[in-house]
Amino acid sequence: MKKRIVSGLICMVLLLTTVSGCGNTNAKSKKLNDQFASSLMLALNPILLFDDADTVIAFNDMKDAIINDRKEKSITSFEENTDWSWAYKSGKDWKKRKVYALEKWRNGNQIANSKFIAYTFSKQGSLSLMPIAPASAKMKPYGEEELSNTVLAVSVSGKEQEALCYHIEKDGVMHIPEISVTALANVEGIQSDFLKMGTDRTALVQLILNDRVLWEDGMSSSSDHYVTELTCPDQMDISVKAGDLLFLSVQLNTPLPKETEEEPEDEDITDITDDWGDFSEGQELGTGDNGEIPLMTGYDSTYRIVYPAKAGVDEREVINGLRVAMVKVFDADVLIGTDKEKKVKYELLIGETNRPESKQVYRELNKGRKNNASDFIIRVVNKKLVIAGNTNYALQLAIDCFMKKYCKTDIDKIKADLNFVFRPNLKDITISGVSVSAYRIRTEKYPSLLICKAAEQMSQFLIAKTGYELPIVHSDKSATYEILIGLTTGSGISASVFKSNSLDNLKGYSLDDFKAFVSGKKLFIEAGSTYAANLAVTKTIAAIKKNRNLTTEFSVSGKYKAGDYTLSGGYAYTWGDEFLENGGTLNRKRWNTEIYAKQGAWYSVKDPYYLASKASLEDADPGNDFGGPWSEPFKDTARKGEECVREGEVQYGGQVGENYWIEDNTLIMQARRTDEGYTSERFQTKGLMEFRYGILEARVMLGTHNGASSAFWTRTRDGANWINEFDLCENFGLDRIFPNMHTWAEGGAYHVDHKNEKQLQFFKEMKPAKNEHFYDTFHYISMEWTPETVNYYLDGELYLSQDITTDNWKAFAESTYLLFDCTAPSTNYNLWHGTNNPGNYLMKNIGSFCEKMKVDNVRVYQISSRKYSLRTKK
Repeated sequence: MKKRIVSGLICMVLLLTTVSGCGNTNAKSKKLNDQFASSLMLALNPILLFDDADTVIAFNDMKDAIINDRKEKSITSFEENTDWSWAYKSGKDWKKRKVYALEKWRNGNQIANSKFIAYTFSKQGSLSLMPIAPASAKMKPYGEEELSNTVLAVSVSGKEQEALCYHIEKDGVMHIPEISVTALANVEGIQSDFLKMGTDRTALVQLILNDRVLWEDGMSSSSDHYVTELTCPDQMDISVKAGDLLFLSVQLNTPLPKETEEEPEDEDITDITDDWGDFSEGQELGTGDNGEIPLMTGYDSTYRIVYPAKAGVDEREVINGLRVAMVKVFDADVLIGTDKEKKVKYELLIGETNRPESKQVYRELNKGRKNNASDFIIRVVNKKLVIAGNTNYALQLAIDCFMKKYCKTDIDKIKADLNFVFRPNLKDITISGVSVSAYRIRTEKYPSLLICKAAEQMSQFLIAKTGYELPIVHSDKSATYEILIGLTTGSGISASVFKSNSLDNLKGYSLDDFKAFVSGKKLFIEAGSTYAANLAVTKTIAAIKKNRNLTTEFSVSGKYKAGDYTLSGGYAYTWGDEFLENGGTLNRKRWNTEIYAKQGAWYSVKDPYYLASKASLEDADPGNDFGGPWSEPFKDTARKGEECVREGEVQYGGQVGENYWIEDNTLIMQARRTDEGYTSERFQTKGLMEFRYGILEARVMLGTHNGASSAFWTRTRDGANWINEFDLCENFGLDRIFPNMHTWAEGGAYHVDHKNEKQLQFFKEMKPAKNEHFYDTFHYISMEWTPETVNYYLDGELYLSQDITTDNWKAFAESTYLLFDCTAPSTNYNLWHGTNNPGNYLMKNIGSFCEKMKVDNVRVYQISSRKYSLRTKK
């Protein structure tokens, strides 16, 4: 049977592979042996997700098929138990190849390795596929690329266009997030010289749905175009039907997509300004059409914004910023939709849409120089207004330019021959004599939003000055050329420290200290806190502006002063708690607590959860807890080193403070089972601190090990005109994070959107990474709240964004206070998901339940604006 894994991640990736011109005759075999140049080994790790959350992991499918075939001594599992097949192009049609054998893995030149078993699709074994963990095999890429924990190793050779094909079983929508295809120089001593420098070989890789090419790029070994790794960008919201075929194909030694010669830059173009807002260096070139198009027709926007359906969350946030800016100018709504919707006469095409007008402009944008990450074009083509830029930075720059030059008032008109081209003069930056284009930006594996903003700030600065977009990676694995932001494993700290320890006082840095320096081929930007590291990036950028060539003599150091609006985006650290040990006591100027007991957290005695809880305490039958047996057996009562306060030490009702303590600069909250029920405490800033707008971020380890409910949220004080609730994190007894937004009327009822007759809330499930848990690793959970937008982040990565500019969302302009809780879960999750069986979701069956939630720090950042407010009790 096919492997299926249900996932909340909005990701899907297609697979690769791969190639051969061999048949099954001896004559063709001999011809293949003469083609030593036509061989290549590749590694990739594909996943495919449908809109109903049905996920296909190719590695799992191949692995299970091989295991089954070896057990049954057959070669049929790949074809019969999976929806994958190996295909090759014959004329205009694709034809299927049969599995020839399950045998020793070979490279494209038929050199075998007895250590590994693979499927082969030719008599010679020149087409080979095996699922493997790189740690189990000595795999060496040509460059310094990092391989994932599990990959498909593919050997290819020959002249035909061949592919790994997925047969789509049902109608729906697929998503293809970014995937890397990496050329391997060596696997367990088996060499591949396909991309050896000094040769002139190519490999064209294409992503194809039926007969439509979704993406293509090429590998090359020529000295002026040496490419060993390809990245297929996100391909989102692809409509598919049952019977469709999805291919990721490879064809060796075939012409690659053409690149035009570089055009000379205009002599009068100057370097981009420090505020990135002066577009005088752009060129406006007319086409001869002297007509004008008004931006508003009557009381409506003339143009409808159209963006790529495949756009990621970050790109959509940039694009929505254009709509918000136009709404402010027009004082009227501006329609917006994806390029999958029906075409209209006047469209504002932003990003690389599927419209021919977009394709035309992007072809021009991409020709010429390779360092084009800051270039953009604003052009009218066939009455379509096209805004094109290769990066989110360039798109934002283009939006700023459009609003500044062409959309200042609601009576503005644009020329029918508008053609604004922005290609600034650029200069390289070097670190230890190496071009910055060879570098990447790396943070710790679980970074804060402030660190990610700093990384993005550095990336945007380098784009503006050099035109190169450096990859930003969150990893504990090093590379030769890196800009390291914040403390990382490159700073000599174990990866385990970032997972399980407080980050205070590492390497002797105080919270406010920072230092930037060059050592070897790396630029280190270190600090005692995320906000100090953020400031260090700003100071480092200022130093690079003065000297573009950084050597080992480079050094910048200093301190962040609380309240200074010097962080990325003009933010300042305005409130927070580091939980630094002070005799283990809680700062009562920041927090008050409420203790809950007997009734299963704070629910009423009529709550079905409490009744089930009470019954479980009175009945020793393990199968009767919470209405039935547990879906998963519980293995241990408490994790090592986390002994609970035992029953009998605390009388029912207890005293405040018995369910929490501060240890190792961390607040530890405890939920536990007593003879009377379940007891825990809620932490809140009610009456002590409330704020409106800004960044709220906490570094937490959730209590999801034994099935308790950990929560981090905010709420408006009772009595306000409108009551909002921002749920940054709830888990309802699962190893998950569920964000949400609510508005409430007085009396606790939901406030209803009277226009649409529904609650103002949204829901999204976030899972931990594979083989990880939220209970054994600290993660940064963050919200950025502005007058226009609410964004949710996990470890600095944006995953959910909500526009709050309409009247339906006016409750989210009210100030709010913070709350943390680790307690027994309620039945809400079951009600929302259509079941009344709490036993499927709630706590595991154990005799002495104990669960802990840890908070390393919590911080609020705000900008200097009258709209932003912070009230604290003196």
